[in-house]
Amino acid sequence: MLALDTVPEKLLEFKSKNDEPIICATISPDGQWLCYSTQKSIRLFRFLPAVSGKNDTQLARVKGLPKQFVTASHIIFSSDSKHIFLVQPTVHQINIFSIVNNGSTDLDFVESIETSK
Repeated sequence: MLALDTVPEKLLEFKSKNDEPIICATISPDGQWLCYSTQKSIRLFRFLPAVSGKNDTQLARVKGLPKQFVTASHIIFSSDSKHIFLVQPTVHQINIFSIVNNGSTDLDFVESIETSK
């Protein structure tokens, strides 16, 4: 076991829209993205750096997501944080998206992989 250098502090607390139970949630390995899914909705957020002189990081919701970006039972980011995978067991598929960040944030649908039943 490793000892902590500093006392842990809460950096973020979030709730789903209308307090729906969250099925799954994840933060990207690079710490820039947060995604969660309920049974009715899925949300993707990006952490925005603190404004100069302030110590409060903002969380901005990404809008205009592809139609294939739907609720999931599992959400996983690739190790380089450039792709996001949504597992949808009810339709037996995994949807893959590419995160494109050119000053603005875009999420492009890459492909669906059918899984065995």
